[in-house]
Amino acid sequence: MDRLQITANSFSNLVALESWEPESVDLVEVADDTLAGLTILERRGIRVTRQVAVDGVCRVLGDRQWLQRAIGNLLKNSVDAIGDGGGDIWIRISRGAQSMTLEVEDSAGGIQEDKLQEVFSPHFSTTTAGSGLGLALVHQVVARCQGRVSAANGEHGLVVTVEFPIAEGDEGIRG
Repeated sequence: MDRLQITANSFSNLVALESWEPESVDLVEVADDTLAGLTILERRGIRVTRQVAVDGVCRVLGDRQWLQRAIGNLLKNSVDAIGDGGGDIWIRISRGAQSMTLEVEDSAGGIQEDKLQEVFSPHFSTTTAGSGLGLALVHQVVARCQGRVSAANGEHGLVVTVEFPIAEGDEGIRG
């Protein structure tokens, strides 16, 4: 698929957010479903480590399919940044008093500090692999969930942190 087609598909995804069907979903379950579709990463030399620090349910209000796309885009962004040499991706999920946090960190070394404010802008990319719209879509999905997203350089590379409000009625009992 050429770059123009990738860009057109990415814009279609942003427009398609109008078909948003929110429900109370378990964030760990959505992340696990997304990771299950990415078994090819091991063959590329990319190790994905899943760390969940949650007791009970991890429910947030959002559209399950769009949340999976957003998490998939975060992972794809890390894969693109790592490139062909192999590396590590860490996905961490934790629960605070009022919110659920999902972090994705990679071992690609991060980006220039002055570029961190731009990572969620359409067409921003540090690689030639994509359209630069993946993190813009993540931003839009998180905003629809009434959440916040940020990026910072971590110990190994870029860390994207997403915070979602806990869905009302979440008693904290996993079932």
